[in-house]
Amino acid sequence: MNPKNVERTPAPRISCMSNIIISNNNSRVLNYFLLTIYTTINLLFIWKYAPDYGLPVWPIMTVFVALASVVVWFFDRILHLKPILASKAMYHVLTICMALSFFYILHQFNPDEIRVGRYPSIYDWLSRLSHNQFPYQSSTNPSGFPFLYILALPFYLLGDIGYLQIISFFLFAWLIFKFNSEFPESRLKLLLLLIISPSFLYEIVVRSELFSNMVFFLIYALLIRNLITGRSSLTTAIAGLLGGFILSTRGIIFPLLLLLIPVHFRSEPKKLIIFGLSLIAGFFLTLVPFLAWNLDYFLTKGPFAIQSSYLPKILILISIVLAMVWGLKNKNYKDFVTAAATFLFITVAVAFSISVTSVGFCKAVRGDFFDISYFCFTLPFLLLALGDDPFAAESDSK
Repeated sequence: MNPKNVERTPAPRISCMSNIIISNNNSRVLNYFLLTIYTTINLLFIWKYAPDYGLPVWPIMTVFVALASVVVWFFDRILHLKPILASKAMYHVLTICMALSFFYILHQFNPDEIRVGRYPSIYDWLSRLSHNQFPYQSSTNPSGFPFLYILALPFYLLGDIGYLQIISFFLFAWLIFKFNSEFPESRLKLLLLLIISPSFLYEIVVRSELFSNMVFFLIYALLIRNLITGRSSLTTAIAGLLGGFILSTRGIIFPLLLLLIPVHFRSEPKKLIIFGLSLIAGFFLTLVPFLAWNLDYFLTKGPFAIQSSYLPKILILISIVLAMVWGLKNKNYKDFVTAAATFLFITVAVAFSISVTSVGFCKAVRGDFFDISYFCFTLPFLLLALGDDPFAAESDSK
């Protein structure tokens, strides 16, 4: 027997096993990190809003942490013992029941009595537009780009903009279901983490659209995967045009696009150019009517001015550069949703930290000095990143 052959035989096995162990360890550490973000965001919401409803803060925090721990650590074992709980039927039944519950909860709160500016801002924007008045010249200071209000228009016509949140819940439940097919247990776990999240319940109660905005972006991210892969330049242009519309909701979409684009165009510069030009065209197409209507007001007091005031200009520039560099490392959709969740949390946390240094922690959280609801941007990406393999991850070699 050749001694060299004896030495070589176990080496690949050891190497393979070590790679599996390293991969599992990295995945476990990442999940701990993401769960820490999830817990931190929701504890902040409890800290701020529990006293408004006469609820004791620390007991509510304890109950939430215990409930989330049960869902995360023990739910998989229960599902293995009771596989019926992980069935498609059970998932769909829970989704429908919770949507009906949210619909009921929605109507227990009068939006006119809630001191949160997003619902009045969207309502007033659409109301002014319907009366042929410049929608941005409003006392509510609407900060979104035009397409954000176009997304809310059907629900405004139905009589309640809050229905947008119910539809977003359905869409996100569908995303969870579609992209956790290999491990059905993950579906129910992620859905439950969403349902018990105080930050999401806050979105429902106040009829905010931050979570919904990100869900529509995720739907778009799925759509362009189907449009771009192996298709013509025309479909790439359509994908870019639609991207411009989505960008015309909030400026935070721009760095998210920078995180997403390398997944598709890493080795296709021609398609990247077509996509980029179409995206710019789609974005400005939504702005043209308002630029023509009142150019000076739109540029000086409109969404560009308001959204750019949330962070110092240098930090906005740094965040864009960070997204560009970070995006180059994203090889698949799993990388993308993880990067997006982390990026959004860091960005909002930096803005929050600036407020804390100015007025102190308690005033920043419980006062009106900082809007912690911006942390809701993170939630849909965070939950998908905790799942199986969001968006049917592409090959790492792409």
